[in-house]
Amino acid sequence: MKILIADDELLIRKTLKKVFEQRGFEVLMCADGKEAIDQWLNFNPDLVILDVIMPNMGGVDVLKFIAQDQSFQNSKIIMISAYSAGGTKEEFLKLGATEFIRKPFENIFAFADHCVSFVGPAQ
Repeated sequence: MKILIADDELLIRKTLKKVFEQRGFEVLMCADGKEAIDQWLNFNPDLVILDVIMPNMGGVDVLKFIAQDQSFQNSKIIMISAYSAGGTKEEFLKLGATEFIRKPFENIFAFADHCVSFVGPAQ
């Protein structure tokens, strides 16, 4: 199983990568929306953790792009944000997101377990 983490905060990317790799997932990281689309197209992840506010292209625009792809049905997208100005959970779900979770995470391991619950354990 493959996970793409798209967040402009390096510490979040590295921490999540380590947690998911310990659970047996293959993980790629990127720091902006344009790179997230490139990674999406090449990596075909089962799960995308997508920050709402990123440089070059925001997470909402990335979500809209991914939702138009026919292979999107096979992936789950978890939107994350520390800011309330980026949109609401209801808006993200209407656009095709699976879940929306606010940062900072109270417990990074509980967050990872919640994300994994949408795709199942690593194969």
